[in-house]
Amino acid sequence: MRKTFVSRKGFSITELEIASVIAILIFAAAIGAFLLVKNIQNYSGAELALERDVGTVMARLIRNIGEAADSRGLRSGRSFIIPSAGELAYTDVDGNTRRYYLSGSSIFYASPLQSPQTGTIFTAPSGTSVILRFWKPSGYSDNETVGIYIGLVKNIGGRAVSGSVSTYVNLRNVAK
Repeated sequence: MRKTFVSRKGFSITELEIASVIAILIFAAAIGAFLLVKNIQNYSGAELALERDVGTVMARLIRNIGEAADSRGLRSGRSFIIPSAGELAYTDVDGNTRRYYLSGSSIFYASPLQSPQTGTIFTAPSGTSVILRFWKPSGYSDNETVGIYIGLVKNIGGRAVSGSVSTYVNLRNVAK
């Protein structure tokens, strides 16, 4: 029995079309995976940045660190009142009343002892919303403990990305 080999000099059009379709599908899947990973990375990076920012803002509120500082943070308070959910007024051990409040996309600090009397604790970057809430926690009958919530929300590619932190702060110098 004699074997004969047929010598082919090329590919048929059908074979080229099938190979092209397979290559395009593989290339499209690779690009899709790359874009998915890139979007996840962008959202994760934005969430991390927002979480870092809310932590910084919380530290500024509690310890009064930053541009508006007069070295009398919330922890040096003696008592507090909450005129509205986004505003806290507290009386310090020196007898002066200081305030934290939200206006637009900025959190402000007001003190009768600094010049000017109002300073900025935090201004949200462009496209970022700020949420600031104060409340008196249930179960606390005096004005020693205040609840604080800070949230930042940013829209990235039609998706809301957020970072937030909440805590209770016990005023250290409460007159007993």
